[in-house]
Amino acid sequence: MQTYASYASRVRNSLVGGLVTIAPLVFSERLRGTSIPDLQALCREHLALTHPDEGLMQVCDRYVTLLCGLMEGRGEDGIKALLEDAAKGARGLDVAALLKRNLPDNQVVGRMYSPACYISDSWPVVLYLAYKYRNDPWLALRVNTNLGGDNVHRGMVLGALLGLTSDNLANQWFDQLVKHEDIDREIAALIDSANV
Repeated sequence: MQTYASYASRVRNSLVGGLVTIAPLVFSERLRGTSIPDLQALCREHLALTHPDEGLMQVCDRYVTLLCGLMEGRGEDGIKALLEDAAKGARGLDVAALLKRNLPDNQVVGRMYSPACYISDSWPVVLYLAYKYRNDPWLALRVNTNLGGDNVHRGMVLGALLGLTSDNLANQWFDQLVKHEDIDREIAALIDSANV
């Protein structure tokens, strides 16, 4: 018999918010040449500090693989294939088939999948939105926001994915930052130090 405390602990540890700090770790380590299996192990170790849940760890492995694949700069077909492959482990999600059903977003997120933070629903939502709006990241982020629920953590994971598929949005926003030139120099220095 499962106690409330064990249930609450399991639910608390299987949240999309656990993935928020994974992308920066992947970017820095991948630029240093860390292999995908080693990177997955490192990210699991990092994730276990705050979200020790095996289901979330499995999603994290797919997220790492997806981020690394997108970092390679694949074309449109490659991006679609990476997103479709990442979705296969999400309760059998077929994002291409789901998109062909032409359902309103609030039916997919709200009826099929909960807008809440639980990884069992939020990961498929992220992949659905990334796949559907991969050519319009700004629209993807707005739709995510308007769908409610845990849209902040979902949006951070979604934004990391979309930032790797299109640099238009990121550059437009980045250039509006007051200290964008200083930040750009710091990023360049970080990348240079990773390549040493």
